[in-house]
Amino acid sequence: MAVDLRGKWKARIHTKDTEIVKRTSEHTHAPDEQAVSCCETKLDIKRKARESQDSAHHIVGESLQTASEGTAAKLPKLDSLKRTIQRQRASALAAPVQEHLLRLGKWTQ
Repeated sequence: MAVDLRGKWKARIHTKDTEIVKRTSEHTHAPDEQAVSCCETKLDIKRKARESQDSAHHIVGESLQTASEGTAAKLPKLDSLKRTIQRQRASALAAPVQEHLLRLGKWTQ
């Protein structure tokens, strides 16, 4: 995962609309620009997977060409990225739920 510090701090804020009403503590680490860039690259890969029919290898290769070395180092393994592409495509092709066929709370025989 790109963000190595997840769950290790207890900083929280409470908001009402766009106003911060309570802070429990402050962040104690510097922002990680490579982690942000890594997340953006993964989102771009997912978007391309849904919108194009290019091979998974082509999508990953194209994204790695535009990524910095630091970003590429933080990305998951190639097999994991390819599996992410497969999952994105499968979810895009999944049939929508037909609510009239569902009977929630009742057992059918």
